[in-house]
Amino acid sequence: QYSGYNVVMIGASAEVNLKATHYFKQVYPNHQLVFSIDGYVSITQQIFDQIVKSKPDVILVAMGCPKQDELLKDLSVRLKSGIGIGVGGVFDVWAQSVKRAPWLIRLMGLEWLFRIIKEPFRMKRILKSLKYFFK
Repeated sequence: QYSGYNVVMIGASAEVNLKATHYFKQVYPNHQLVFSIDGYVSITQQIFDQIVKSKPDVILVAMGCPKQDELLKDLSVRLKSGIGIGVGGVFDVWAQSVKRAPWLIRLMGLEWLFRIIKEPFRMKRILKSLKYFFK
């Protein structure tokens, strides 16, 4: 019988993380949230140990590039299985702290463009992170 996945959520502010974990539990009741922490704490050895001990199947990280990528790389050598995903602003959407793009824009796969137009200050950070994808 399918019992769902063990999920870890790392990132966003403490308030957004709390709201996003509540959303996750409500919308995905078949999955178990086994660990969650905001993205503004230092990831210590103790936190790494807690994550490993929770035996996650899925790790969702919303810390921005390159922090989330470095964290996922560090976790990949410590975990025996599972998948890590950099989820960008998903926690903000789940916490309803940002408004989603209109349906048609999402259907076209352009929600990222909507967010950049709405929040142009993100553009500098996005351009800086592109170098990590074209090494």
